[in-house]
Amino acid sequence: MRRAFEMGNVAELKSAGRQPQTRGGHLIAVVAGLLLLLTLGGCGESQAPCMTQGKVQFDGEPVENGSLRFDLLGDEATVSGKGMISKGQYQIPLDQGMVAGEYLVSIYATRNTGRTIPAPERMEGTPATVSEVVQYIPERYNTNSSLRVTLSAGENSNDFNLQSQSE
Repeated sequence: MRRAFEMGNVAELKSAGRQPQTRGGHLIAVVAGLLLLLTLGGCGESQAPCMTQGKVQFDGEPVENGSLRFDLLGDEATVSGKGMISKGQYQIPLDQGMVAGEYLVSIYATRNTGRTIPAPERMEGTPATVSEVVQYIPERYNTNSSLRVTLSAGENSNDFNLQSQSE
């Protein structure tokens, strides 16, 4: 008897131009909506691939050899790009997997002091001394960096003019 009543109610709703609601139908619609939001939440400009290139100078001179790293800031802080600096130039290509967003940049470079020091580890057949090299880029540009850049989708160009003295 109850089934017949429900069927009659469905007919009345349909004749009034309204769709009947079933107990499970509402829940399915809510779950489907949430899944759609989660899927679309990752789309958009912030997921667009990008690359960057530019120049790195220290006290007005090109950094001969070094490296730099771009670490994505924010919730998605897992994407980073790394590149080598050669003759004051760097490039981090698209295949590094970087996406548009704000990045913390760390820059490193070493140079030879002209002195030799005992080798830190000596294996058979290797020299007892090695050329001493020192990291000369100040910590404020690497381990304690505050350099930030925002990369857009596609190609970007970012130059870094680093100074030995704080300004």
